Amino acid sequence: MAEHLNRCARWLQSPYRRASFRQFSAAIATRGAAGCRFWILNPPRTPRPRFITEAEAYWDHLAPSENVVHLFRDEGGYLSLLADFVEAGLSAGESVIVIPTAERRKVLNASLPARGLDLHSARRQGRYLDLSAENCLAMFMKGGWPDESRFANFATNMFRQVNAPGRKVRGFGEMVAVLWENGQYGATVELERLWNWFRRDNPFPLLCSYPRSGFTAETRDSLREICAAHTQVIADDWRAVAARCLQPL
Repeated sequence: MAEHLNRCARWLQSPYRRASFRQFSAAIATRGAAGCRFWILNPPRTPRPRFITEAEAYWDHLAPSENVVHLFRDEGGYLSLLADFVEAGLSAGESVIVIPTAERRKVLNASLPARGLDLHSARRQGRYLDLSAENCLAMFMKGGWPDESRFANFATNMFRQVNAPGRKVRGFGEMVAVLWENGQYGATVELERLWNWFRRDNPFPLLCSYPRSGFTAETRDSLREICAAHTQVIADDWRAVAARCLQPL
């Protein structure tokens, strides 16, 4: 039994954990060490995401439960898909939150007026909130790891700025990609978990993007975890991505 407890302890220290600490605590509280052993041998299962290409992405009438990840190869495809996402939301009268990097934020905002979108009006109405990923990360990262309490405060305050009775909200975030490109793979997976946790009480469709070049053989476990945290995976080479994501841990 000591070996099973040691395995539990090692799992809790791993950045690739497949369920929350609350699930682990519940297993221990109800079944003791036997619960720990059962939980290790029978980890909670996550529904498989849907894999599609960029051309198949559809941004109208998104369900609040949708959590989409875009694995992009080129900057042009990334910005075009993000602009489509924002345009669909604003044109439908929704509130839109975007948190790209500071540089991509400038490029995105410069491209949207050409689509007939009045960003100044949308901001005044509380329907468009654009923030930089770097500044947002500084609000809740602590010691290279997302602090759960700080993140909850950050996300709650952000959501309140655009949430209004009867109005839908959609969001885009690139903070996970910033962490990923800095080699903080465990922190990336943890931030994905925190977003899903926040959206349980504040449901809204969420899109995030990662550069495809960052996924190597060394990061395949994190790639599985990232895919498992989403309902849809967008990648033009989706068959290759699916083959890696759906392999057992």
